[in-house]
Amino acid sequence: MPIVISVENLSKVYRLGQIGTGTLTNDLRVWWTTKVRGRPNPLLKIGQTDHGNRAGEELYALREVSFTVERGADVGVME
Repeated sequence: MPIVISVENLSKVYRLGQIGTGTLTNDLRVWWTTKVRGRPNPLLKIGQTDHGNRAGEELYALREVSFTVERGADVGVME
């Protein structure tokens, strides 16, 4: 049967620590305090642990996945 879908070397990567706080002011405040002064995140609540110090780390959901789908094949997509 003929191939109707062909995917080669598909990857999906998440760059951790890249999501901002929601405002430029708070982003700058966190950057200044944590990166420049080397102190804890000032926006954390008392007793809360900062899990966002992995800036630049990459997490692969898919890495170099390849597949083909032939005409008439059943295909399912999960989110």
